[in-house]
Amino acid sequence: MKRGGQGIYIGPLGRHSCHLTKYFENKSIDDEHEKFLRHYFRFKHDFLPIVAIVFVRYTIVFGFTFAFAIKAFKFQMRQKDATR
Repeated sequence: MKRGGQGIYIGPLGRHSCHLTKYFENKSIDDEHEKFLRHYFRFKHDFLPIVAIVFVRYTIVFGFTFAFAIKAFKFQMRQKDATR
């Protein structure tokens, strides 16, 4: 591999090592990452802000719902009353 690159594979390469090093030297990480996401998950980077907003809102709503349920149902108070 090129000097100063990152170690991707550590171990014996065998007789086909030149093919492996050429493969990794020619790869552009950003392009391949985007192609993989688009092909495997049908993911488009254009939707990333929308997905992030939905994810954050879902987390906040879940947190408030959980806190409300704990406060409203008073699970610990029911247990104390049942044991008396």
